[in-house]
Amino acid sequence: MKFYGTAHNAKTKLALEGERHMVSIKEWTKRIRWGRWYVDHKKPVSLNIMLTPWYEYWIDLSRCQTARARELWLEHMAEKTLVVNSRDVSAMARAFNDLVHQGILKP
Repeated sequence: MKFYGTAHNAKTKLALEGERHMVSIKEWTKRIRWGRWYVDHKKPVSLNIMLTPWYEYWIDLSRCQTARARELWLEHMAEKTLVVNSRDVSAMARAFNDLVHQGILKP
């Protein structure tokens, strides 16, 4: 699956190295990080964050296909105040928005 990505924010622009560039969705998500968040393409495809050097938290993207599901995940992560801060939650929201914008998640 290929798409033409139009840079809609600075991180995407840097990752795509130009306004219009043909890349696969898998390549695009490998190049993009949102704070400590990144997409892992192992099955199941997930949004991951390294909470500590030895503990990685992952969210199966198939469980994030609705706006309500994404909202619940954001609320859930906001409650993990010992390991997740407000920047992490904001970065997760940006990740969800970018993944919806690129067609990886449903609107």
